[in-house]
Amino acid sequence: MGYVVVPHGSDLCVRLPLLCSVRLRQEEGRIRLIPKFGPFSRSSGLLTTAGVSTAAVAGTALAVGLAPVTVIVAFAGIAALSVEACRFVVTEGCLTRLQNLIDRG
Repeated sequence: MGYVVVPHGSDLCVRLPLLCSVRLRQEEGRIRLIPKFGPFSRSSGLLTTAGVSTAAVAGTALAVGLAPVTVIVAFAGIAALSVEACRFVVTEGCLTRLQNLIDRG
């Protein structure tokens, strides 16, 4: 399928763009697919990005008020959250393809 698959301890790791991956783990005779954003789980990665973005915008707004730098930081926060949305699409696409391969095999 064109994916890079590497061993990661006792798991297999499918490396994807945007620093995300899907881990394949076998537990009790079943295959478990775990989407990751860098070192974080998908939910933790989203919450971290949202928290950091919100804190950066709030801190900038409190420090300098409604200035051009605040708008720039807000735009950067929105861009970071857009990357998170793209990561969801990439990992869900990989999960679907892997599940189809597992069901066929």
